[in-house]
Amino acid sequence: MRMPLLIVLPAALLVAAESPRAAPPKLAGIIPALEAEVLEARRTQDGATLGRLLDESYLEISGAGRLTKAEVLRSLADLHLTGYDIGDSQLLTLTPDAAALTSRRALRGTFQGKALPAGPAYITSVWARRAGGWRLMLTQGTPAVVGLTSSGTGGDFETELTASGVRYVYRGVGGLEDVRGTITVQLSDGPKFSFERYWGSWQPGEVKEVALSLAGVSPPERMDFSATAVRGGKPFSGSLVWRR
Repeated sequence: MRMPLLIVLPAALLVAAESPRAAPPKLAGIIPALEAEVLEARRTQDGATLGRLLDESYLEISGAGRLTKAEVLRSLADLHLTGYDIGDSQLLTLTPDAAALTSRRALRGTFQGKALPAGPAYITSVWARRAGGWRLMLTQGTPAVVGLTSSGTGGDFETELTASGVRYVYRGVGGLEDVRGTITVQLSDGPKFSFERYWGSWQPGEVKEVALSLAGVSPPERMDFSATAVRGGKPFSGSLVWRR
């Protein structure tokens, strides 16, 4: 059986009859609530609620192919969600009767007894207003690219590309002070850019986001991150290399 849409999904291009725009306040309160209801129906294996919210023409696109509404409902019993995280949500109106919700999502649980992929994904859900209310038409998304940790002098960092830049997490055992970071981005077509950042402190588990402003250029092929700081009154240095 093919796995329903969870984390690993291809990129999607949505084309509307008119340019997307920020959703009005009323709609901004409706669609995210419905999206949460869909996730809860999956978590509780509530086929009746999920069937009501999915349009008859619903499609779910994943690396396994296209799943119809009927296929999603049949596979519901094999999905056991123990939790999920949703963030970085943005709602756009496509037409007066259609909207797209994008978000960053990570799911925890199993499918057919196997653990779900641990990494997050950027999900796009397309909703349309029908005679009986709003219905989910399409779910599709892009996996977040997560870099691998590389060793530094007592350091431990993780990185993840985002839609607008890069996100770093410090995984060390003590807080950092007077942090000076350098990010070097190598694009796939050759050009290289460097960014300097300063943070007064950086605690274990804390996230630092850096906007790279690389819209309209080729995707990154490699990113090098290095940092110097003070930890426990002693000099610290750490580094990380991400490759596509």
